[in-house]
Amino acid sequence: MKFTLFLSILLFATSSLSAVVIPDSILAKCNTAKNITYLSEEEKNVVLYTNIARCYPRYFYDAILIPYMKATNNNDKTKYHKTLKQDLYNTKGLKPLQYNESIHPITKKFATEMGQQGKTGHVNPKGENLRKRMGKPGLYGENCSYGFNNGLGIIFQLMLDEGEISVGHRKNILDPEYGTIAVSIQKHKKYEWNCVMDFTN
Repeated sequence: MKFTLFLSILLFATSSLSAVVIPDSILAKCNTAKNITYLSEEEKNVVLYTNIARCYPRYFYDAILIPYMKATNNNDKTKYHKTLKQDLYNTKGLKPLQYNESIHPITKKFATEMGQQGKTGHVNPKGENLRKRMGKPGLYGENCSYGFNNGLGIIFQLMLDEGEISVGHRKNILDPEYGTIAVSIQKHKKYEWNCVMDFTN
């Protein structure tokens, strides 16, 4: 049973890259949350960009991340950028994650609670970890991001995983064992925004 948890903190947010035009064929496969009416556009974008990274990793790096890095003045010569390129180029296309509506309330509640109290990590104010919050055995993973409120910024932060030796966020996003995802972006008392991504098989 896998139970992987990762959080990432950044004290500023960047704008999304509006100039990216994604082909209809990629959107049709990867935009699996497009019909979830209670999600914001940026929450849907978290799912979209996660799936593009999984299904079309080289396209994601070349056509989306490179322009984003240039637009946001990111140095693409660091070891984290180099390993990100290597990981995406070495990843074979994976299946897209489907949106898991059954766990969405759990994901949203956690993001809301942590945001209201200005906390970080994977344990809620009641002391419950992800497995306890899910309430049943299973294959689970969780990424927590702080400082961004736009989908591409969130996924870039988590995929780059600057400072995380294990690059655990990246591994969660590219893990072939996961089949579903739930996402919630909520305001955060300390970092302005926090995003919780919960993965299941």
